[in-house]
Amino acid sequence: MNDKSEYDKLRYLKIKNGTWKHNPELPAKLSDIQIQTLQGSLLGDSYLYHYKKQINSGLAISHASFDEEYVKFKFNLFKEFCKSNIKNQSSFDKRTSKTYHKTYFRTQVSPLFTDFRNRWYPNGIKIVPKDINLTPIVCAIWFCDDGSVVRYGKNKNRLRLQLSTDGFQKEEVEFLAEQLSQIIGSACKVSRKINHYIIYAPHETTVKFIKYIEPVFPSCMKRKSEKWEGLI
Repeated sequence: MNDKSEYDKLRYLKIKNGTWKHNPELPAKLSDIQIQTLQGSLLGDSYLYHYKKQINSGLAISHASFDEEYVKFKFNLFKEFCKSNIKNQSSFDKRTSKTYHKTYFRTQVSPLFTDFRNRWYPNGIKIVPKDINLTPIVCAIWFCDDGSVVRYGKNKNRLRLQLSTDGFQKEEVEFLAEQLSQIIGSACKVSRKINHYIIYAPHETTVKFIKYIEPVFPSCMKRKSEKWEGLI
């Protein structure tokens, strides 16, 4: 038996009898910025993974390769939890006959991430916790992950916000829309697409949302913020 197999066997036995301890070299707590970025990411494309033979969870961040700088931005926030660096991967999708490229990283497992997984995945399926606080950072990361602003109107001087909420139930999307409406003081609406729901907003509400997130908006996501340049 090689060293890795022996280590895995011993780790499994410790997990089974409750004596397994997490890596003591990992940070003992998450900073406020890490917590807010984590929650914004969970509203978006990221997830907390948990393997069967592990007692703790880890964070997985993945985005299209053209947003590599955005992945680096997140990696720099969580690099103390990472054993390996950012990676790139390509995969061919037979349905579209296209090759997709992604950039990603995973943290090591930690009780800190397990606490969040227990809140966000109480039954193994991701939900929206009722105590979530939609701070500017949370909303900015959520928008960078799954949001868009489009220009419309005769002179293209009107803006429309859309936040994708794939995977969440209707009542959860309505809850997010209500919370966001209260925070920015203007109504956000919910609409059904083919098999999921989205949150959208008219021009006036979109402008308020942008002003809410702009002070903390990641400069590496200029491809999204340039949509409102000259109008805010």
